[in-house]
Amino acid sequence: MSIVVTGATGQIGSHLVRILRDAHPDKTVIPLGRPNFEWDKPETYETAFPASAPPPSAVFLVLSFDRALTGQAVLISFIDLAISKGVKRFVYISGIVAQPGAFGTTKVQEYLESDELKAKGVQGVTLRPTHFMENFQSGSDLATIKSQNTILSVKGNLGVGFIAAQDIAEAAAYFLTCASSDIKYSDVPVVGPELLTMDQAASVFSSVLGRTITHSPRLVEERIKEFVGYGLEEGIATAIVKSGALGLDEAVFEQENTYKGKKTLKEFVTEHQNTWA
Repeated sequence: MSIVVTGATGQIGSHLVRILRDAHPDKTVIPLGRPNFEWDKPETYETAFPASAPPPSAVFLVLSFDRALTGQAVLISFIDLAISKGVKRFVYISGIVAQPGAFGTTKVQEYLESDELKAKGVQGVTLRPTHFMENFQSGSDLATIKSQNTILSVKGNLGVGFIAAQDIAEAAAYFLTCASSDIKYSDVPVVGPELLTMDQAASVFSSVLGRTITHSPRLVEERIKEFVGYGLEEGIATAIVKSGALGLDEAVFEQENTYKGKKTLKEFVTEHQNTWA
């Protein structure tokens, strides 16, 4: 059988391809990415199902943040194509902010959980990771840590379950390959092994980098404007920023359906410390 991985060169997908190939050499992994596969070009979708590959058993689905709203219908059309090819398992990457009805970002999850697909014997698992540790390596977080020795956020004293992309990929690999009976939940929040406030996160950076990094609280409106300035659609920026002020990580951290990764923030910062030198 084969496993199709969209976004194969991305933060999660690149780890997932490696994990699947190492742990499941009996399965054919089909990595998809530009220029051979593009969500905006339906004519490229057939590349996911080459005639020379074994029958597809599972598909990993992911959209970039800037497509989280506009790409929902596109993913659903691809899901339908995959089902017509015999796929019975889908693992979809959403986000901790994507609760039912949230800014129109849950249509794919709702479709995967629909009675229509259940009647076809299709299983869908939606992984909803929280704050990526990799976010500290780009955008405003990278810029302010390097140039101002500070981390900006609207999280106040709320706990955050920082998660590494590799751990999200481990979760995806598990749900793509486990027995059907082992899938107990279709909605799976994904968090790291610990809850840290942003002040505590700043202390982690300070201890590893050898200089003082502080946390600077921001107003929600200010942070939304900053995210839009970095290219995010306003609806997505609003969802991300407002979720940061809601304490969603704390709410799901001990839930039975929550998947916890292994890598701590200190391990991640130590591994990539030259990024913020």
